[in-house]
Amino acid sequence: KAGGLCVAATTRKNVSASHVLELLHRIARVIKDYCGVMNEDSLRKNSILTYELLDEMLDYGYAQSTATDLLKVHIFNEPVTPVSE
Repeated sequence: KAGGLCVAATTRKNVSASHVLELLHRIARVIKDYCGVMNEDSLRKNSILTYELLDEMLDYGYAQSTATDLLKVHIFNEPVTPVSE
C-alpha cells in the first residue's frame, strides 16, 4: 500500500518477489515526488504525467531508471495541483 492505494504487479515468468516489490516501491516514490502526494485524486488529475513516468521507468516491462532527478530530463508534463479554496 502506498498513500491508501494498493499497488500491484503481474508477471508472465517466475521473477524475484523482492525485485518486484522494490520496483513498486520506487514507482510509488517517484509518483509521490512528482505529484506531491500519492492518492486516488492525485493520480486521476495527473494520469498523463503518471503514464509518462511509467513509460520512462519501464521499457517492455524491464526497469530502466527510477531516480527522480534522472527522469526530470525526460518528463515534459507538469503536475496538476489541486486548487485551494
